[in-house]
Amino acid sequence: MAEGLDENIKPISAEDDFGEEKSYNIKSGIALWRRADLILICFWIFFALGLFLFSIFNIKNAAENPKLEILIGNEIYGEYELSEDRTINIGDGNICEIKNGSVRMTYADCPDKTCLHSREISKAGESIVCLPNHVVLKITGGSDREIDTVAE
Repeated sequence: MAEGLDENIKPISAEDDFGEEKSYNIKSGIALWRRADLILICFWIFFALGLFLFSIFNIKNAAENPKLEILIGNEIYGEYELSEDRTINIGDGNICEIKNGSVRMTYADCPDKTCLHSREISKAGESIVCLPNHVVLKITGGSDREIDTVAE
């Protein structure tokens, strides 16, 4: 009896929301797609693939090139690669040092000198701040910070 049913299955037709006729196959349950449907689906697949590859490329470049960004007030004073050891004079009141891929504040003429007691920074998102002189040292790019907590 099952063999007879397979031979008698015929596609049925129905109108979609736009009044166009589409064929449906009862056996597979899938509408036969128009060419425009396939083109649209291919477009979105290639768009998503391109976006994915672009983001991977940017993440890879950022991970390979961590930088120190120095801000005085809200203005960028400079950007420096962490791969090159150097000492940087920041305005008249601060000096920082890049050594072995880490940054630390070595001199500050502010009264509390809290920034001098900050630990070295080397990972994206870490920063050293000298509030009296309005100086911010922060790491951009590079590998992301390590996970310090897990929330459930």
